[in-house]
Amino acid sequence: MSQNQQAPVPVEYSDLTIEGWRDGFKKISFTHLLQREAGLGLGDAKHITDKVVDGQQVRVKIPTHRRDSFIDEAKALGVRDVQID
Repeated sequence: MSQNQQAPVPVEYSDLTIEGWRDGFKKISFTHLLQREAGLGLGDAKHITDKVVDGQQVRVKIPTHRRDSFIDEAKALGVRDVQID
């Protein structure tokens, strides 16, 4: 590493548990949110969305600095509950 380069700062992650959905749940938008914020591929993000629709609890890792905005957006899209583990 040269003198001008700095070591990358490690990203901290938060574990979140997502459970349930309300009428009007925006599944496609939630799938895109998971892709963007959790860094998941389309298949994995859709699988998580499908589990939420089926009433299962799911856990995801979100960068800690984006955690609160992820929770707010997920709830706005129709997720019933998001807990920080």
